[in-house]
Amino acid sequence: MMMRVQAMMVLLNLIGNILVLVTLAYYENVKSLTNIFILNLAVSDLLFTVGLPFWACYYIWGWTLGDAAWR
Repeated sequence: MMMRVQAMMVLLNLIGNILVLVTLAYYENVKSLTNIFILNLAVSDLLFTVGLPFWACYYIWGWTLGDAAWR
């Protein structure tokens, strides 16, 4: 049950942040200070979201990706 909730949160977060980036790329002037802040927030949230499943699995099961991924 908890894994489904986490997967749904990650999926919705990815979709939302990608939509923000696409909207900024197509319709907005990125030279505005407000749009730069929104762009930075969307990119940082997207990077956090991509790493979140690995972080959650690490704390639930320990490191399972082997030594090659660690180094």
